[in-house]
Amino acid sequence: MSELLPCPHCGAPAYGYEIEAHQHSPALLALCPDLPAEASGSYVIEGQCDCGCGMIGDSQDAVTSRWNRRTQPALEALELSDAEIEQGRQAIFSTSNPFCPCDSKTMRKAVRWAESALLAKMGGKA
Repeated sequence: MSELLPCPHCGAPAYGYEIEAHQHSPALLALCPDLPAEASGSYVIEGQCDCGCGMIGDSQDAVTSRWNRRTQPALEALELSDAEIEQGRQAIFSTSNPFCPCDSKTMRKAVRWAESALLAKMGGKA
């Protein structure tokens, strides 16, 4: 079995446990009529947190595989526009000073380098 990744919502540690074969109560069957009266057992993974995040399935391997699957953010969302970079430059540097050490071109080059480095760390192509 592979190690469990933390809760995908808050980062808390996760744990798993088996549920033995059992019969569902009449009250539960009334609320969830699609449930079988007898359950063959299952495996549950939950975060040790208050997020309410969890998964249940037939086998430990199946649930662990689903729990540990994460999506990557869209890489295009990581790139700033030239206008956003200029806005950041003006917010950080004293751009009204003619001796400001960071012109727009230098700032764009620095940001593009940082974007490329982050992309490489995320396993994308730089």
